[in-house]
Amino acid sequence: MARDAVEAGSRVELTVKVRSRIRARLAFWGNRHWHPLHVGCEVAVGLDGQLLAEYTQKRCSIDFF
Repeated sequence: MARDAVEAGSRVELTVKVRSRIRARLAFWGNRHWHPLHVGCEVAVGLDGQLLAEYTQKRCSIDFF
């Protein structure tokens, strides 16, 4: 389906979601803990498979718990 859209000369839009754990020191806790980090970003790629220009400087949603 995505390949058909690209072959037709249009773009393919998708959502990239990353879930990870980072080790950070937060000021109100005083020591280091592992915290979950969730990132979601809407992106679109063109005919050549590269990220389109209007999506290069776009902010992604970041949830830091």
